[in-house]
Amino acid sequence: MKKIFFIIIFSIVLGGMVVEMVPAAEVRPIKVKVVDKETSAPVNGVVIYYALETVKVEKILGFIPALGGSIFRYRIIESYTTDSDGTIIIPKRKINLELYEQLSSEEICVNLDIKDKFIRYKEYPEEKDIFQQGNSKEKSFIRLFNIHDIENVEKFYNPIEIYRGFVIYNGYTDVDANKMGGTKRQKFDVLWNSRSFKKKSESFVVELEKNEIGNAPQKINQP
Repeated sequence: MKKIFFIIIFSIVLGGMVVEMVPAAEVRPIKVKVVDKETSAPVNGVVIYYALETVKVEKILGFIPALGGSIFRYRIIESYTTDSDGTIIIPKRKINLELYEQLSSEEICVNLDIKDKFIRYKEYPEEKDIFQQGNSKEKSFIRLFNIHDIENVEKFYNPIEIYRGFVIYNGYTDVDANKMGGTKRQKFDVLWNSRSFKKKSESFVVELEKNEIGNAPQKINQP
């Protein structure tokens, strides 16, 4: 009995030491350039949302997965606007992780925005540990956005109306586009990118396709 008690105490103490020893995760810089698919001309003034998610699997005695399952939370939520060259730079940074926490995925949402009537993050204070950064609009966007198109038509729109949106999904492991439902959604296209966090840097050229109203004059419009 004393031996079991000693093992438990030792595991707790060791766990506390390991927390202090968990190295910060380094997230590589990302360059995104947005262009017109037909002309290759840069598109300026495009809104882009960026979110980085981590996953944590609680473990008993350091190696037995707990029954609670995985805990996901967004560690970074930001928004950008492309410059005259159609470009944004998501900077390199370090993120302090907790024990058993690791990088999981990133979503880069191009020419997609949330309708004002759905900006209501303040109604979800119980999720403060899941959404640790971002203003009310950014949190609302990430909370309600679903890459599988569930409810997207109702809650989201293409700010530059003549173009469809585009989403880059960066996975920590391999991502199979077919298993994830392909690359076409009603209001955006998807690029599934595997093993992204292992790279030193990344650069994407996003080619925006015209909507059916492609011949209309370019404008910003919220339905």
